[in-house]
Amino acid sequence: VIAERLRVLVKHHHDGELLTDEAELLLIAAGRAQHVRNLILPALAAGRIVLCDRFFDSTTAYQGYARGIDLKFIADLNRFAACGCLPDLTLLLDLPPEEGFRRTAERVPGAGGADRIEDAGIAFHRRVYDGYRRIAAAAPERIRTVPAAGEPAAVSHQIERIVADAIRGL
Repeated sequence: VIAERLRVLVKHHHDGELLTDEAELLLIAAGRAQHVRNLILPALAAGRIVLCDRFFDSTTAYQGYARGIDLKFIADLNRFAACGCLPDLTLLLDLPPEEGFRRTAERVPGAGGADRIEDAGIAFHRRVYDGYRRIAAAAPERIRTVPAAGEPAAVSHQIERIVADAIRGL
């Protein structure tokens, strides 16, 4: 609950006071620590497989590469907040930001509007995209890149195959 409240605060803070880049980073790390301690580590201890839709690479891409916060500091903070929990496999859905913006513009009304990070603009999202690609290039043993511009069913099939292969390898 605390992690989700922090996430909402980071994504939807619009009450007139600017959320600084440093505060954003620390709130994200605090949410991650809560999530890891309360959900991920107990699930792993029970022998479960855990899937997350984002983890510390997101922090490196968004707050490091895009916001310009020191990458070494972020790496240290990520290790601390993740409580030693590291992913066995990360999927990078490779979609240029221009295509991502085109898709979000086609959202169904009522499906949720843009948040403050989505509103950061195309230059910011190009830095995020480039950051993710650098992260993937530096960790090819863990990160599998999936081209995401194709048909959703084909992208989904490729993801299912990669995850199934990884689970079989456990």
